[in-house]
Amino acid sequence: MFKKNKKKHHYLSLVFFGTPYRYTTEQTDFSLFETLRESIYSEVATLISQNENRPHFLIELFRELQGLTTDYLRQRVLYSVRDILAKQLTEQASTNNPGVMEAVSPPLC
Repeated sequence: MFKKNKKKHHYLSLVFFGTPYRYTTEQTDFSLFETLRESIYSEVATLISQNENRPHFLIELFRELQGLTTDYLRQRVLYSVRDILAKQLTEQASTNNPGVMEAVSPPLC
């Protein structure tokens, strides 16, 4: 006797560069990549373009990013980068406006 396997659909929400996406856990990572392909390539091309005069930086950056083999590590790196950028923006704001300290929140991705 065979039992019918009832699949539950779990939905995950993702915000990628300000654009919300919703997909079921049954969708593969490949289909999610296909959905975001244009945005991914656009962001990478922008990063490369902004750093064309720093080729060694790009090589080191991409090599180090390849070492992020778990979601936990990837998430920690994102939080660290956001924290560094927020601190830099805060420092710039206090330098440009002495005596006025603005709270700057990190960009949402």
